[in-house]
This record gives sequence, structure tokens and C-alpha cells, in this order.
Amino acid sequence: MKTKSIDRIKEQRQQQIEMSVKAYAKSGDVVHLEDIEAINEHYDEILKNMQLSSYFHARNFS
Repeated sequence: MKTKSIDRIKEQRQQQIEMSVKAYAKSGDVVHLEDIEAINEHYDEILKNMQLSSYFHARNFS
């Protein structure tokens, strides 16, 4: 279950990055590059929180 969730999150990240890359290629506006940075930070935070949640959940049951 957790692996599927992580894979789905990574897939969503990739899709959003691809959309921003295409938008940048079309318009040349650097705001789309900033979007990519924000997307990466957002999904990094989600994945980190998932890892911490799993860590604390495991500690509570050990």
C-alpha cells in the first residue's frame, strides 16, 4: 500500500513537472522553471512526511 502511494505521488510530481517544462518551452517564461522548483519542494515535503509518519507509527508499535 505504502509503495503504491509513493509511486503515485512520484507519478503526479512527474506529470506536473512535464506540464511546466512544456509551458516553459512554449512561452519561455521563467515562472514555469520556478514552478518546477516549487513542485519539487512540495512533493519532497509530502514524501518526507510520509516517511516520518511511518517511522513514528512503527516506533509506537515496537
